[in-house]
Formats: sequence, structure tokens, C-alpha cells
Amino acid sequence: NQLSGMISVIYPLGTGSKWHNNELRYSLRSLSHISGIGDVFIVGEKPAWVRNVIHIPCKDVPFRKEYSIYTKIMAAVNDERVSNCFLFMNDDHFCLQDMDVTDIENYASGTLFDEYNRRHGHYKAACKNTLDMLEVITNDNLRYFGDEFNYCDVHTPILYWKGFWNGISKVIEPKTEYVLKSLYAGFAGVQTVEITDIKINKPMPYREILAKLQDRKFFSIGDYGVCLDMKRVMNELYPKKSKYEI
Repeated sequence: NQLSGMISVIYPLGTGSKWHNNELRYSLRSLSHISGIGDVFIVGEKPAWVRNVIHIPCKDVPFRKEYSIYTKIMAAVNDERVSNCFLFMNDDHFCLQDMDVTDIENYASGTLFDEYNRRHGHYKAACKNTLDMLEVITNDNLRYFGDEFNYCDVHTPILYWKGFWNGISKVIEPKTEYVLKSLYAGFAGVQTVEITDIKINKPMPYREILAKLQDRKFFSIGDYGVCLDMKRVMNELYPKKSKYEI
């Protein structure tokens, strides 16, 4: 049973951090809450201060955010050092509670169809591409209209199986953008758990930040959420250097 072994952690990393990759620093520190993890892999760029990780170089494709993430997922899938089931974790995702890696569920927030209706522009198109592809895969027109394809591109880690990504790679259009967690969940037919997503992307007072994090397993921040009070919260949540930093 793969899940009885140590599970690799995969971080895709580009060059876009406006906080000098401190998001990654605190995310790596937050891994101390998760038991059962093995090697940590950074796929893409590797900051100079990072140590004790395995680096898989992988260049971003300009102006292709989702496709760039897909190429990094497949770089991990095709690396024999990565466990068959691995934890996919973005640099701006932080763990708040002690848990075993196998306790991490497939989190969703509403349906992919509803998200498509809410969105505009590039991301709306990626949602539509994902709906279209899942309709083809499942060959069930009724599912396209609604209730069963969940929107899983929330700001939490996710467990991926290599075998499902190998299957996805055989059927998707390589130059098309998809919302990848939702594509995976729909393709794999995974059970999902509904959550209220949280990404703090505006300056907030210290106490308001703490109130938002109450009873949460995970949270995320965006560039505009990095303020003095947020830096204070991060230092209080994750004060100790991890083994992954100089």
C-alpha cells in the first residue's frame, strides 16, 4: 500500500514572488505539522537559501500559468524518485494543524460550472476547457450541466496519484489551459469535501487575520495580503527555521 510509505512533497515554483520567496520559507516551516512525508521536491526555480530538497529544474512557459504548472506536475510524475502518491503543495499554502499526510482530503468549493459562470477572461476559459474535457472523458452530457464536477482549485494541498496524471496526459490537449485540481478530481472520480476557501489577498489587521484562521487546517495568502501584520502572524505561527532553509 503506497499510502503506508513516506509520501513525497512537490512544490512547483516560478519566478513571480514579490516577497522574495518568503511564502515558500513559511510553507516549508508549516510542513512540521504534517507527519508521514518523505523527500521534498522543488520543481522549477530553486531559491539560493533552500537546502535539503531535491531540485527538478523546469522552466515556465511565458503567459501560460496553468500549463506551466502542468509541465511541473508531469516532471514530478516522470521522476522515479517521487513516490507514486505525492502531496502537491503551492508555496503560498500553509498548514495550521497537526495531521498525517493521509488525512488530507480532496477539498472543493462548489461546482466547476458555477465557478465558470462567476469568472471572466483567461480563467473562465480554463474552466470551460476543463468542463469540455471532463464531458468527453465521462461521456455523460448531463454531468456537464452541473452538479457533479466539483471546483477543486482551492488553496489547499492535494494528494495526486501518478497513474491518474499519466492517464490525463494521454487525453488532454497539450497547448490548452485547464484548472488542474478540478481536472484531476473529475478524471479520477475522487470523493470531495466541501470547504470555504481562504486566500488573504488584502492588508488586514493582526486580530482580523487571527480570527480568519481560527479552526482552519490550511490557509493561503496573495501578494496584496503581505503587510506588517501578516508578517507578524507568520513569524508567530512558524517561528523556527526548518531543515529546508540555510
